[in-house]
Formats: sequence, structure tokens, C-alpha cells
Amino acid sequence: MNPQRKIIIAAFSFVLLGAVFVFLIIVPLFQGIQKDATELLSQRAKVTEARSLDQYAADFVQFSADFSSDFKATEALFVDAETPIGFIKFLEQIAARSNLRLKIVPGTPKKVKGEAWPSMEFQLSFTGTYPEIFVFTEKLENAPFLLEIQNVTISRTKTRPLQGEVPKETVSFTLLLRVFTGPLKESIKAL
Repeated sequence: MNPQRKIIIAAFSFVLLGAVFVFLIIVPLFQGIQKDATELLSQRAKVTEARSLDQYAADFVQFSADFSSDFKATEALFVDAETPIGFIKFLEQIAARSNLRLKIVPGTPKKVKGEAWPSMEFQLSFTGTYPEIFVFTEKLENAPFLLEIQNVTISRTKTRPLQGEVPKETVSFTLLLRVFTGPLKESIKAL
């Protein structure tokens, strides 16, 4: 073998060994570095997201602590859908203060599609004089509950005054109230 051929074979072997070295060692090494860098960036993004969520949670806790009294006042506007006893007692009290005989027929709570809150209807029937009814409706307007009057029916009733009593014109009054309630179990499940 001549020296020039040895040099070519040696150079070729060196290039071949260099190529093998590059493809077997350097390329996987750079691929591993690139994969690790991508994973590191992904982990950094997750840490940043976790920190922002942690900050958001801390802000939310602070917000709810700052406005807890407002939240409680807002919750008090809604009638308990399962046991509306507090609302019924309120109606009975203002009827008694207004000297009215009251009959209450509660409906069932329901969530109407497109409405912001679930509601329930109450039909109120009572008899009394016009001034007593106006006192009752004024107190009902200022009620600490979120409600809306849907229907009103007034009819004159005939009563005979007792001997020596001044005749009073009494009326029969029927109100259909729609009272907004807290969340229903069914509506919570739907969310």
C-alpha cells in the first residue's frame, strides 16, 4: 500500500468515525438537550400559571372576605326554596299589623329557562278595607325579599255592620306573588 492510499483510507476512516460520532453521540445529545429545554419551558409555564392561579385564589379569598357582609345581605333577599317559613311568617306579620285575614297558598319552586334565578309563586288571599290593603301592599313593596307582584284581583264584598257600628266597605283581595329563591338542587346539578 502506498502512503497516499493510506492517507486517503485514514482520512476516510477519520471522516467515517467522525460522522458516526456525530450521529451516534452529538445528535442524540442535542436532541436530549432540546427535549429537556422544551420540557423546562413547559414546566416554567406551568409554574407561572400555578403562581397566577394562586394569586387569583388569594385575591378571591380577600374579595370574599371584604364583601362577605354584602354577600350575606344579597343572600337574604332570596327565599329558602325548600322551607319558605321565614317568608310566610313575614307575610303573616304584616297581615296581622294591617288587620287583614290572610290565606297563603305557596307554589312549587321552579327554574324558568332564561331567568337569572329560580322562583316560586305564592297566592295571597285576604279581606279587609282599602286602607288596610294599602298598608299591607306598602309593607310588601318594602319587603326584605326579592319579589314581584304578578297579578292583582280586587272585588267588593258585602258585609252587614253590627248594630251601632259604622259600615265599612270591605274588599276581597288576591295577589299572585313571584318570589325569587336561592339555588334549587336541580338547578345546581344542571350547572
